[in-house]
Amino acid sequence: MTQAVEYLCRQKKFDRALEVARKHSPDQVSDVLGKRGYWYEDHGKYAEAEEDFVQAERPREAIEMWVHAKKWTNALRTAEDYDPASVPTVLSKQAADVAESGDYEQAERLFIDAKRPEAAIDMYISAGDYPEALRVCKANLPSKVAEVNARIQDAVARGGASGGAVAASGGGGRAGGGGSSGGGVQSAAQVKEMIRGRNPAEVGRSLEESG
Repeated sequence: MTQAVEYLCRQKKFDRALEVARKHSPDQVSDVLGKRGYWYEDHGKYAEAEEDFVQAERPREAIEMWVHAKKWTNALRTAEDYDPASVPTVLSKQAADVAESGDYEQAERLFIDAKRPEAAIDMYISAGDYPEALRVCKANLPSKVAEVNARIQDAVARGGASGGAVAASGGGGRAGGGGSSGGGVQSAAQVKEMIRGRNPAEVGRSLEESG
């Protein structure tokens, strides 16, 4: 019956294929469910696709489907219900998506929830927001402060802060300055002023001390 089931699947007659598989070829049931799940996904029937993927004992296919569609609530629910090991991956992918929109504060929270503070640090360094990178590092990976500071010094030496620290100045980063004004971590304007006329090592030390 293997060929009959495969033929029915090629014809998109999945209900009949399942009926035949369940009666005569139980080992093919999971495969038929998976194929029908992909068909549902291609046609935007995500709930039905999830059900088939789960029944086929392929929950990660359902999770990836929701992630691809950027349906983050459903992706997280499916991961929590059927594949808890995938939860950090879902949160990290959502964080990366949120970061692309410029909401670094929300992205940071998601990276922290995913137990990936290093990704939040990378995000801030890439954005040129070095004070925020150091803040996250000190709060979550204190043993890495020297390493992060060295990366910042290198970025400054290469001119990476000339347009950076955007989040602290309201240019698409942490809401309301995210603690970059007032005491402690310095603002974007202060960082730029600090950089002017100073060598990278001095800048790095000053940022570390200000956190």
